[in-house]
Amino acid sequence: MADNITIQAEPRVARGRGLNKLRASGKTPIVLYGKTHEATALQVDARALNSVVQASGLSQLIDMQVEGQSTLVLLREVQRHPVRHHILHADAYALQMDEKQTLQIPIVAEGEPDSAISSDLIIMQNMDTITIETFPDRIPQSVPIDLSLLTMDNNITISDLTPIDDVDFVHEPDEVIFSLTRSAAEEVEEIPEEAVVDEDDAEADEEPSAEDE
Repeated sequence: MADNITIQAEPRVARGRGLNKLRASGKTPIVLYGKTHEATALQVDARALNSVVQASGLSQLIDMQVEGQSTLVLLREVQRHPVRHHILHADAYALQMDEKQTLQIPIVAEGEPDSAISSDLIIMQNMDTITIETFPDRIPQSVPIDLSLLTMDNNITISDLTPIDDVDFVHEPDEVIFSLTRSAAEEVEEIPEEAVVDEDDAEADEEPSAEDE
């Protein structure tokens, strides 16, 4: 489990059209809510929030400091600008340590498949993240996967993952994570010279039949 990141937040007054001015000042509007936490409008530093999302996605535990009060949260939803891709808005969920959370954890591939030595084989990755269910203090940074298990006859599936204490994988056991496939490029077979017949020679060899005369 990674160390928590601290983000300073402030109560937010801006609403509606005022949010554009807020964003122009370098702040991002967020809503903090939870099972026992009333929805609260806040604002955070845009660069700090963007750094957290870029580094850890939505799986990083965050200590959100609001007027001296600390709340442990997970980002639940991040809305981005459709063109510029900067964060427009985020939802933060206030955690309870005895409440399991469902979230996506990045995959980290380790090692190499022996069969990959062949230049005509390609490793296909069908998933970038694994969906898990666990308690907040048991959230892993990543899910390691050993690629040495991968062969042409043996895909790596959810059932091949090394169990993690108190973590459930929210997938079917036979879901494929990695597989090997051959390159689509095919060698062009050369046609033997004797198989090529010149059209003029072929016409010359043809004798007119009696019916044609």
